[in-house]
Amino acid sequence: MFIKAYLESPIGQSYLESMQKETAIKVIGLKEFNYLKVPVLSVEQQGAEKEFKEAINKATEKQKKAYEDCYEKMGIRAAVSEN
Repeated sequence: MFIKAYLESPIGQSYLESMQKETAIKVIGLKEFNYLKVPVLSVEQQGAEKEFKEAINKATEKQKKAYEDCYEKMGIRAAVSEN
């Protein structure tokens, strides 16, 4: 979970982009991947990362609900609903 969060972070994305080869499809070769630097966190620090991820998920759900409420007031909720 931690490595996934790191690689999805702006720093991780920037680092991955800098390693990509210029081709039609962006790829990172095994050789480049072996040089990928990932910070090492203690178990306690990784637990804090889990709490952060849960807070982000909760905020994302709150934002989604706010958009849905706004769409409802505009009368367009049915047109933009994901369900």
